[in-house]
Amino acid sequence: MQSLNSPPTVSTDSQFSSRNLEWIADHYETLITDGHTSSHNYWYLGLAYLLQKRELDAQATWFIPFDEASDLESVT
Repeated sequence: MQSLNSPPTVSTDSQFSSRNLEWIADHYETLITDGHTSSHNYWYLGLAYLLQKRELDAQATWFIPFDEASDLESVT
């Protein structure tokens, strides 16, 4: 039995497999393409890229919401 103070155990083999990460990346890419441009969606997409060892894609993805915010500020 797990104590209340211990973190839950995670099976990294099943939850972070390359196939699952590809599905996660596809899912968030689809959400963003369909117009759901919440910063959370960019965050999780970037995280999926990072875990796939796609560091440059992850960094570029994480900066998109900042770039869009700066574009909006320059208009007002």
